[in-house]
Amino acid sequence: MMHIVIENAGAEKGLLLLPHKNRWFIEAQGSIDKQEVTVLQSIMLDKCTKVAETIINHVAKTKKSVVLSDATRKNSFSQDCYIIKHHPKSLLCLPLLNHGQISAILYLENNLTVAAFTP
Repeated sequence: MMHIVIENAGAEKGLLLLPHKNRWFIEAQGSIDKQEVTVLQSIMLDKCTKVAETIINHVAKTKKSVVLSDATRKNSFSQDCYIIKHHPKSLLCLPLLNHGQISAILYLENNLTVAAFTP
């Protein structure tokens, strides 16, 4: 499923995060250049350098999606350590809701194309 989401959204990589005891954990990671999806062993968000943590925390708190056409341009998240270091072009982070509660967060990124994702 991760590979299908990444491919259809136009992303290069995608991560699925799940909550556990008020913390977020990366449970799956996929990329367009690899056919297989890596099922991780609950990597704690604050121990990870694979994602923009401030964006994940914002989505978890507000239950609203974040779409950045060019993440390197000045915006609310441009000072995130991950964005400064990796310079992603397009970024999409969205909550997966079930009865108004977040059951997961999907993080998609494209490092080649600006405006790969639209609201």
